[in-house]
Amino acid sequence: MVDPDNRRAVDFATRAHLINDGLGLEETLVHWRDGRAKAKLTVAALKVRRAAPELFTVGDYLPLEVEGEKASHIVAFARIENKGRVAVVVAPRLTLNLLGNEPADLLPPAAVWGDTFIRLPSHLASMKFADALGGQIFEPGAMMPVSSLLAKIPLALVVTQ
Repeated sequence: MVDPDNRRAVDFATRAHLINDGLGLEETLVHWRDGRAKAKLTVAALKVRRAAPELFTVGDYLPLEVEGEKASHIVAFARIENKGRVAVVVAPRLTLNLLGNEPADLLPPAAVWGDTFIRLPSHLASMKFADALGGQIFEPGAMMPVSSLLAKIPLALVVTQ
């Protein structure tokens, strides 16, 4: 339910401008209050869903183990479908005390994550993943280091190639 006082018409022209401004998701983080980052994140996730709809509708949900110094600050899961496609989502939690001293900091420094990693089950460990939000390629083996996954953007959506 939505409070009727909070509803207003969507300004589609402004949204389209924010999405198509030529900046990548990483560069929009400094403008997070104007909705650019959220709009670009939504578009990137929808592209992944459009490319593999079964992955998100009938794919299996697999919670992933997180180990290391800051494991309690990470939530991670995979979606796996029968055609072999996999998506891994990694999101930080309870990060206020991990952020820098600047009020605009949204991203804990990569070094904060230390030895924290996502443990992949053996059937996923040999896969090659592409970062749907930043374009980076990962071949993690059995462990995905959080410091690499969250180095530039404060969450990760990686999908098999």
